[in-house]
Amino acid sequence: MKKQVVPFLCGAIIFLIESPSLLAQITVKAADAPSTVGISFEMSQASDMTINLGQPGTNQYWDFSTLNLPNKILWQVVNIEETPFAARFPNSNLVYKVTKTNNDTIEYDYAHLTETDLTELGRGKVVGSQVTELLVSKRATPKLHLPATFGDANWYSALEIDTTYLVFEVTIVDSSFNQIDGWGTIKTSYGEFPCLRIRQDHSTDVYTAAGAYLLTLERNINYFWVTNFYGIAATVTGKNKVADPNYALAKSVNVMTNFVTSVCDLCAPAISREFILGQNYPNPFNPSTTFFYQLNQPSNVKLQVFNLAGQEVALLENGAQLPGRYEIHWNASHLSSGIYVYRLQMNGRILTKYCALVK
Repeated sequence: MKKQVVPFLCGAIIFLIESPSLLAQITVKAADAPSTVGISFEMSQASDMTINLGQPGTNQYWDFSTLNLPNKILWQVVNIEETPFAARFPNSNLVYKVTKTNNDTIEYDYAHLTETDLTELGRGKVVGSQVTELLVSKRATPKLHLPATFGDANWYSALEIDTTYLVFEVTIVDSSFNQIDGWGTIKTSYGEFPCLRIRQDHSTDVYTAAGAYLLTLERNINYFWVTNFYGIAATVTGKNKVADPNYALAKSVNVMTNFVTSVCDLCAPAISREFILGQNYPNPFNPSTTFFYQLNQPSNVKLQVFNLAGQEVALLENGAQLPGRYEIHWNASHLSSGIYVYRLQMNGRILTKYCALVK
């Protein structure tokens, strides 16, 4: 179906807003990874399901909002000192506690996050009080280079783990060739978000302890939709040995359905934080939208919305706030269609962005 293009005139500048996605791509930075202790988000999940992957390329729209995903998985950012495998991952500064609501398994995923890279280090699983799996990397290359944007060069990532396969001591190499193959907007039941799509040509291979190839456990094509502030909004894992990148039947699908932000950033991993104003979502909107921003220090904050004549139409925040990430919901049902400017002030610094109300 052809999308509607709605022009708005501001002086000599014409803003073209294409519904449902905004004509602009995003850059994902280290600060966009959910990494503050206390943050939690819920993913809904299903296995062996039919999926419309959409297309690669620019200004795409991926709608996962109506998928029936019955299983729930809770992800929480936790202090590494509070996890059972902390001593095995001395280089980790980011740990996700993953709980599936349909069983009593708890998984701890350990990673290292810097301004330039995100690297997986391994994981451990506990059922009740019993450890059922512990995988610690002996070598790892970054899963994602940061900042990331459409047009970045393709990259190779790998995670090597010594373990036991059947009764043999082996090395498992989990590797992938990655590319950011598209940008646009993803829609979930939680909302619409600007995103990048990452295609991962993945392989899990088994080698002897001496380095001789034994067999391939899995070879598939996976996709990740990565957003500002919310990290991964959706993942699709392909079936084993399916080489078609446009497959319709997926091994598993995970989509973010809820996100809870902690406003305390004092216990966050030791990477520098930024003063960020995100793009509102959805955009265009009717009549409500959400603004979100991040503070890197205690601040006096003012968030305002103006029309193109420079008149203030909303004062959404005005006061002192702690470091962290914030969301502000705005209902503009009393205003007419058009382009509006929202402005965030923090301790003398100012950031501005545009949003479109289309009735």
